[in-house]
Amino acid sequence: MKTSILLSSITLAVLALTPSFLHSAEAERPAKKRTIEWNEIDATEFSARLDQATASGEKWAANPETIIVEFAGPFVAESGEKMGQSRTIRLISKGEDLKTLSAVLSDDGLFDDSTKTARLRLVLTRTTQGAWKLRKAFQSSEKWSKP
Repeated sequence: MKTSILLSSITLAVLALTPSFLHSAEAERPAKKRTIEWNEIDATEFSARLDQATASGEKWAANPETIIVEFAGPFVAESGEKMGQSRTIRLISKGEDLKTLSAVLSDDGLFDDSTKTARLRLVLTRTTQGAWKLRKAFQSSEKWSKP
């Protein structure tokens, strides 16, 4: 009888420690870095449109954030429906000068049966006159995980 009570007590003590032990071991593990596979897309038409908009002084052509939104299209439809849960725009540059940068737009939590996240990346360079030129365009998507 004493042996079974002792074993039960030990078992309960181990079970009580297990969740906190697993949690602390998980916290020590480095997070896996997600690799995004980018596919280059043809943006020749948009590049020409950007050049024309710059020449005619259209406001959207003067700013990387508005350039990528113009390329991607609206997040909220005219009917008021949005495409997903969130849209984020990141500008990534190297060094202090803004000669070249990447503008990355992510639409997350899409209201789509298969695609969870859609991303666009534009590589833009700034001319000496201050105009933005599109050098390359890429896209990437992430599927919803299966239940």
